[in-house]
Amino acid sequence: MRTALFLLPLLLLALAGCDHPARVAGSTTVSEGELLEAARRPIEAWQAQGRRPADLVDAGEAMRALLDSRGLPWARVTAIPPGSEQGELLFVVEEGPLVRIGTVAVTGDPGLPAADLVAAAGLGQNYATAAINAAPAQMRRRLRAAGYLTAQVAAPAVVWAEGRDRADLTFVVTAGKRLLLLRETVVLAEGPPDLVDR
Repeated sequence: MRTALFLLPLLLLALAGCDHPARVAGSTTVSEGELLEAARRPIEAWQAQGRRPADLVDAGEAMRALLDSRGLPWARVTAIPPGSEQGELLFVVEEGPLVRIGTVAVTGDPGLPAADLVAAAGLGQNYATAAINAAPAQMRRRLRAAGYLTAQVAAPAVVWAEGRDRADLTFVVTAGKRLLLLRETVVLAEGPPDLVDR
């Protein structure tokens, strides 16, 4: 308890010094605090390591990845460095439309009901690039658990609605042959019989 009381003021001092010399303009879906927290490390690197432009690109990409995960894959983030050493760093966010996932189709030789594979993909309602990219592996995992050990799932074909606010996905699945375990043999030890029996 005594150590915790000693560390509390140090923690508060450290937190007080973590204020970002930056602000965000333009985002309405994701808060400024969340965006700055997502880009905290590149912003700190930009401050500490000579204001390298690459750090601002990394900060913008970190913010864009957060926006993408919230269904805003068309978001753009532009960093505007301050005019002086004391100036404030500005990130301008253009969110674009919120993108919903429309239909999800499974074609080819799926081996399992399409609804099972779509549920295994774990896509959610909003389009998130990371979730879309992970979906084929999730589907393969489900197929392999059902005995389709050579299953293949291609990256989905995406058809965008006219306003780019809805995406329809089509996954091509090749389940292959299903392998079933008919008899189980367990080998506990291998070696000469006289050593194994002891």
